[in-house]
Amino acid sequence: MESLRSTAQARVRTRVSSVVDQPRDPGVTRRGGGQPVRLAAQSECSLSRQAQDAGTEAVGPSPEAVGRRPCPRIAPVATDKIVWIDCEMTGLKVGTDELVEIACIVTDFDLNPVDEGIDIVIRPSDAARAQMGEFVTNMHTASGLIDELDAGTDVASAEQQVIDYIRQHVPASVRAPLGGNSVGTDKQFLQAQMPHLVEVLHYRIIDVSSIKELAKRWYPRAYYCAPAKTGGHRALGDIQDSIRELQYYRTLLFRAEEPTGDEATAAAQAVSGA
Repeated sequence: MESLRSTAQARVRTRVSSVVDQPRDPGVTRRGGGQPVRLAAQSECSLSRQAQDAGTEAVGPSPEAVGRRPCPRIAPVATDKIVWIDCEMTGLKVGTDELVEIACIVTDFDLNPVDEGIDIVIRPSDAARAQMGEFVTNMHTASGLIDELDAGTDVASAEQQVIDYIRQHVPASVRAPLGGNSVGTDKQFLQAQMPHLVEVLHYRIIDVSSIKELAKRWYPRAYYCAPAKTGGHRALGDIQDSIRELQYYRTLLFRAEEPTGDEATAAAQAVSGA
Protein backbone atom coordinates (compact mmCIF):
# COMPACT_ATOMS: atom_id res chain seq x y z
CA MET A 1 0.00 0.00 0.00
CA GLU A 2 3.06 2.25 0.24
CA SER A 3 2.89 3.02 -3.47
CA LEU A 4 -0.77 4.07 -3.22
CA ARG A 5 0.01 6.32 -0.26
CA SER A 6 2.99 7.87 -2.06
CA THR A 7 0.94 8.53 -5.17
CA ALA A 8 -1.90 10.10 -3.18
CA GLN A 9 0.57 12.33 -1.33
CA ALA A 10 2.23 13.40 -4.57
CA ARG A 11 -1.08 14.30 -6.02
CA VAL A 12 -1.94 16.71 -3.22
CA ARG A 13 1.58 17.49 -2.34
CA THR A 14 10.25 -1.79 28.31
CA ARG A 15 9.63 -3.64 30.76
CA VAL A 16 12.66 -4.07 33.16
CA SER A 17 12.85 -7.09 35.47
CA SER A 18 16.41 -6.55 36.76
CA VAL A 19 19.30 -4.14 36.39
CA VAL A 20 22.56 -5.48 35.00
CA ASP A 21 26.06 -4.13 34.69
CA GLN A 22 27.26 -3.44 31.18
CA PRO A 23 28.60 -6.74 29.75
CA ARG A 24 31.82 -7.17 27.82
CA ASP A 25 29.80 -7.18 24.58
CA PRO A 26 27.86 -3.86 24.81
CA GLY A 27 24.93 -5.31 22.88
CA VAL A 28 24.48 -8.73 24.51
CA THR A 29 24.24 -10.30 27.95
CA ARG A 30 23.22 -13.79 29.00
CA ARG A 31 20.43 -14.88 31.28
CA GLY A 32 21.55 -17.67 33.58
CA GLY A 33 24.23 -18.82 31.15
CA GLY A 34 21.57 -19.50 28.53
CA GLN A 35 20.52 -17.73 25.38
CA PRO A 36 21.84 -14.24 24.58
CA VAL A 37 19.56 -11.37 25.54
CA ARG A 38 19.72 -8.18 23.49
CA LEU A 39 20.09 -4.99 25.47
CA ALA A 40 18.76 -1.47 25.15
CA ALA A 41 20.10 1.70 26.72
CA GLN A 42 17.96 3.61 29.20
CA SER A 43 18.64 6.81 31.08
CA GLU A 44 19.62 6.70 34.74
CA CYS A 45 16.45 8.47 35.83
CA SER A 46 14.20 6.24 33.72
CA LEU A 47 15.88 3.11 34.99
CA SER A 48 15.73 4.35 38.58
CA ARG A 49 11.98 4.91 38.28
CA GLN A 50 11.45 1.42 36.92
CA ALA A 51 13.69 -0.06 39.59
CA GLN A 52 11.66 1.70 42.26
CA ASP A 53 8.45 0.36 40.74
CA ALA A 54 9.93 -3.13 40.91
CA GLY A 55 11.07 -2.63 44.49
CA THR A 56 14.77 -2.81 43.61
CA GLU A 57 17.68 -0.40 43.71
CA ALA A 58 19.28 0.90 40.53
CA VAL A 59 22.90 -0.16 40.07
CA GLY A 60 25.67 2.24 39.07
CA PRO A 61 27.03 5.67 39.91
CA SER A 62 24.75 8.48 40.96
CA PRO A 63 23.81 11.15 38.41
CA GLU A 64 26.02 13.59 40.31
CA ALA A 65 29.02 11.28 39.88
CA VAL A 66 28.78 11.18 36.11
CA GLY A 67 27.58 14.70 35.35
CA ARG A 68 24.34 16.50 34.76
CA ARG A 69 23.15 14.01 32.13
CA PRO A 70 24.33 10.57 33.30
CA CYS A 71 25.50 7.99 30.79
CA PRO A 72 22.98 5.26 29.94
CA ARG A 73 22.60 2.12 31.97
CA ILE A 74 21.86 -1.15 30.22
CA ALA A 75 18.68 -3.17 30.72
CA PRO A 76 17.19 -6.14 28.85
CA VAL A 77 14.35 -5.38 26.45
CA ALA A 78 11.21 -7.50 26.38
CA THR A 79 11.67 -8.56 22.76
CA ASP A 80 13.94 -7.72 19.85
CA LYS A 81 11.36 -8.79 17.28
CA ILE A 82 9.62 -6.39 14.89
CA VAL A 83 6.21 -7.23 13.44
CA TRP A 84 6.04 -5.92 9.89
CA ILE A 85 2.58 -5.42 8.40
CA ASP A 86 1.43 -4.02 5.09
CA CYS A 87 -2.15 -3.72 3.91
CA GLU A 88 -3.84 -3.19 0.58
CA MET A 89 -7.14 -1.35 0.69
CA THR A 90 -9.93 -0.20 -1.61
CA GLY A 91 -8.74 3.36 -0.94
CA LEU A 92 -7.40 5.55 1.86
CA LYS A 93 -10.62 6.63 3.61
CA VAL A 94 -10.91 4.86 6.95
CA GLY A 95 -14.54 3.95 7.62
CA THR A 96 -15.46 3.91 3.95
CA ASP A 97 -12.68 1.91 2.31
CA GLU A 98 -11.80 -1.60 3.45
CA LEU A 99 -8.87 -3.99 3.69
CA VAL A 100 -8.41 -6.33 0.73
CA GLU A 101 -5.03 -7.85 1.63
CA ILE A 102 -2.79 -8.08 4.68
CA ALA A 103 0.70 -9.52 4.96
CA CYS A 104 2.94 -9.95 8.00
CA ILE A 105 6.60 -10.84 8.52
CA VAL A 106 8.45 -10.99 11.85
CA THR A 107 12.14 -10.04 11.90
CA ASP A 108 14.82 -10.61 14.50
CA PHE A 109 17.29 -8.19 16.09
CA ASP A 110 19.29 -7.88 12.87
CA LEU A 111 16.23 -7.42 10.65
CA ASN A 112 16.40 -10.97 9.34
CA PRO A 113 12.94 -12.43 8.58
CA VAL A 114 12.29 -15.42 10.83
CA ASP A 115 10.38 -17.09 7.98
CA GLU A 116 8.58 -16.25 4.74
CA GLY A 117 5.67 -14.55 6.51
CA ILE A 118 1.95 -14.74 5.90
CA ASP A 119 -0.16 -13.18 3.13
CA ILE A 120 -3.98 -13.15 3.17
CA VAL A 121 -6.45 -11.82 0.60
CA ILE A 122 -9.64 -10.40 2.12
CA ARG A 123 -13.00 -10.21 0.39
CA PRO A 124 -14.37 -6.65 0.73
CA SER A 125 -18.03 -5.74 0.97
CA ASP A 126 -19.91 -5.03 -2.25
CA ALA A 127 -20.27 -1.39 -1.19
CA ALA A 128 -16.53 -0.91 -0.65
CA ARG A 129 -15.69 -2.60 -3.90
CA ALA A 130 -18.26 -0.59 -5.87
CA GLN A 131 -16.88 2.76 -4.73
CA MET A 132 -13.25 1.86 -5.43
CA GLY A 133 -11.70 4.62 -7.55
CA GLU A 134 -10.21 4.22 -11.01
CA PHE A 135 -6.61 4.58 -9.85
CA VAL A 136 -6.93 1.91 -7.15
CA THR A 137 -8.90 -0.39 -9.45
CA ASN A 138 -6.22 -0.15 -12.13
CA MET A 139 -3.45 -0.75 -9.57
CA HIS A 140 -5.10 -3.83 -8.09
CA THR A 141 -5.92 -5.11 -11.58
CA ALA A 142 -2.31 -4.78 -12.73
CA SER A 143 -1.05 -6.57 -9.62
CA GLY A 144 -3.53 -9.42 -10.04
CA LEU A 145 -5.14 -8.77 -6.67
CA ILE A 146 -8.51 -7.78 -8.13
CA ASP A 147 -8.95 -11.29 -9.57
CA GLU A 148 -8.38 -12.88 -6.16
CA LEU A 149 -10.90 -10.86 -4.15
CA ASP A 150 -13.93 -13.10 -4.71
CA ALA A 151 -12.05 -16.05 -3.21
CA GLY A 152 -10.74 -13.98 -0.30
CA THR A 153 -11.45 -14.73 3.35
CA ASP A 154 -13.45 -12.58 5.76
CA VAL A 155 -11.82 -9.94 7.95
CA ALA A 156 -12.27 -11.82 11.24
CA SER A 157 -10.58 -14.94 9.90
CA ALA A 158 -7.71 -12.92 8.43
CA GLU A 159 -7.23 -11.10 11.73
CA GLN A 160 -7.00 -14.35 13.70
CA GLN A 161 -4.56 -15.87 11.22
CA VAL A 162 -2.22 -12.91 11.60
CA ILE A 163 -2.49 -13.02 15.41
CA ASP A 164 -1.71 -16.75 15.39
CA TYR A 165 1.29 -16.13 13.15
CA ILE A 166 2.66 -13.41 15.43
CA ARG A 167 2.20 -15.64 18.48
CA GLN A 168 4.45 -18.26 16.88
CA HIS A 169 7.35 -15.84 17.19
CA VAL A 170 6.44 -13.31 19.89
CA PRO A 171 5.35 -14.51 23.37
CA ALA A 172 1.86 -13.49 24.47
CA SER A 173 3.37 -11.73 27.49
CA VAL A 174 5.11 -9.08 25.38
CA ARG A 175 4.19 -6.59 22.68
CA ALA A 176 6.45 -6.16 19.65
CA PRO A 177 6.47 -2.86 17.72
CA LEU A 178 4.75 -2.55 14.37
CA GLY A 179 7.05 -1.87 11.42
CA GLY A 180 6.44 -0.73 7.86
CA ASN A 181 6.39 2.18 5.42
CA SER A 182 3.90 4.96 6.26
CA VAL A 183 2.59 2.33 8.64
CA GLY A 184 0.39 4.81 10.49
CA THR A 185 -2.14 4.50 7.68
CA ASP A 186 -2.11 0.71 7.94
CA LYS A 187 -2.61 0.97 11.70
CA GLN A 188 -5.66 3.20 11.25
CA PHE A 189 -7.31 0.54 9.10
CA LEU A 190 -6.28 -2.17 11.54
CA GLN A 191 -7.83 -0.22 14.41
CA ALA A 192 -11.05 0.07 12.43
CA GLN A 193 -11.28 -3.51 11.15
CA MET A 194 -8.84 -5.62 13.21
CA PRO A 195 -8.80 -4.14 16.73
CA HIS A 196 -7.76 -7.42 18.37
CA LEU A 197 -4.65 -7.51 16.20
CA VAL A 198 -3.74 -3.98 17.30
CA GLU A 199 -3.99 -5.11 20.93
CA VAL A 200 -1.29 -7.71 20.27
CA LEU A 201 1.15 -5.02 19.10
CA HIS A 202 3.12 -2.41 21.03
CA TYR A 203 1.85 1.15 20.76
CA ARG A 204 5.21 2.23 19.33
CA ILE A 205 5.82 1.90 15.61
CA ILE A 206 8.93 1.72 13.44
CA ASP A 207 8.15 3.75 10.34
CA VAL A 208 10.80 3.43 7.64
CA SER A 209 9.26 6.45 5.92
CA SER A 210 10.47 8.64 8.79
CA ILE A 211 14.05 7.49 8.30
CA LYS A 212 13.67 7.99 4.56
CA GLU A 213 12.46 11.57 5.02
CA LEU A 214 15.41 12.35 7.30
CA ALA A 215 17.85 10.77 4.85
CA LYS A 216 16.42 12.89 2.06
CA ARG A 217 17.24 16.02 4.08
CA TRP A 218 20.56 15.06 5.66
CA TYR A 219 21.97 12.29 3.45
CA PRO A 220 20.50 12.85 -0.03
CA ARG A 221 22.93 10.47 -1.74
CA ALA A 222 21.78 7.68 0.55
CA TYR A 223 18.17 8.56 -0.15
CA TYR A 224 18.51 8.59 -3.94
CA CYS A 225 20.55 5.38 -4.02
CA ALA A 226 18.11 3.40 -1.87
CA PRO A 227 17.02 -0.02 -3.20
CA ALA A 228 14.33 0.10 -5.88
CA LYS A 229 10.82 -0.98 -4.96
CA THR A 230 9.91 -4.40 -6.34
CA GLY A 231 6.76 -5.20 -4.34
CA GLY A 232 4.43 -4.85 -7.29
CA HIS A 233 1.65 -3.28 -5.19
CA ARG A 234 1.11 -6.50 -3.23
CA ALA A 235 1.22 -6.56 0.57
CA LEU A 236 3.91 -9.20 1.04
CA GLY A 237 6.18 -7.70 -1.61
CA ASP A 238 5.78 -4.25 -0.09
CA ILE A 239 6.80 -5.59 3.34
CA GLN A 240 9.89 -7.21 1.87
CA ASP A 241 10.75 -3.87 0.26
CA SER A 242 10.36 -2.09 3.61
CA ILE A 243 12.61 -4.56 5.42
CA ARG A 244 15.29 -4.28 2.74
CA GLU A 245 15.04 -0.50 2.90
CA LEU A 246 15.62 -0.42 6.65
CA GLN A 247 18.49 -2.90 6.28
CA TYR A 248 20.00 -0.50 3.74
CA TYR A 249 19.68 2.58 5.96
CA ARG A 250 20.95 0.68 8.98
CA THR A 251 24.08 -0.40 7.08
CA LEU A 252 24.71 3.02 5.59
CA LEU A 253 23.59 5.54 8.21
CA PHE A 254 23.58 3.85 11.63
CA ARG A 255 26.82 3.28 13.47
CA ALA A 256 28.08 -0.29 13.68
CA GLU A 257 28.92 0.19 17.36
CA GLU A 258 27.02 1.91 20.13
CA PRO A 259 28.38 5.28 21.27
CA THR A 260 30.26 5.34 24.55
CA GLY A 261 28.59 6.73 27.64
CA ASP A 262 30.68 9.89 27.39
CA GLU A 263 29.69 10.39 23.75
CA ALA A 264 26.01 9.90 24.54
CA THR A 265 26.17 12.28 27.51
CA ALA A 266 27.99 14.93 25.47
CA ALA A 267 25.43 14.69 22.67
CA ALA A 268 22.53 15.02 25.12
CA GLN A 269 24.14 18.07 26.71
CA ALA A 270 24.78 19.64 23.31
CA VAL A 271 21.17 19.45 22.12
CA SER A 272 19.92 20.51 25.57
CA GLY A 273 22.11 23.61 25.61
CA ALA A 274 23.92 22.41 28.72
